[in-house]
Amino acid sequence: MAEILDASLDGLSLNNILTTVEFQALIEMNVRSAHGFFLVCSMDKEDSIKNLETIMTLIYSTKDAKPGSLPMLLVINKSDKRNERVLSEIEINDFVERHKIRNCLETSTYSYQNINVAFDTLIGETYNTINDLNRVWTKIANGERPSDKKKNKCSIG
Repeated sequence: MAEILDASLDGLSLNNILTTVEFQALIEMNVRSAHGFFLVCSMDKEDSIKNLETIMTLIYSTKDAKPGSLPMLLVINKSDKRNERVLSEIEINDFVERHKIRNCLETSTYSYQNINVAFDTLIGETYNTINDLNRVWTKIANGERPSDKKKNKCSIG
């Protein structure tokens, strides 16, 4: 089953997609139109970050993109349940490095910890990516060679 939640705020469209086979075309349509992605896993579920691999494959193939080329924020939810944490920092760091994710953040939807920060971070990264693309195309149009160096900023632990 796929759940699509659409919201619009000053031109910002948010789509919450739970991937399944049943609605693959609808999911791909939403991924194709997206400019940034929240990748949400739960610190109290061992396989939650592994389940993101399917989503990453879908995003890369649908967007014809490579790791690190799209605005993404890895959200590790349920920070209010630190005593029940089973997701290790090593697993998180491996995922971040493998997919070249520049930002990750621990949140709690229960206590609203870092929820606004998560939205601000992804919106900022999406805005910067669009501006970077515009600068790259301008350089290419002017016969210059663009460079692409980004730094990771993950806040976990």
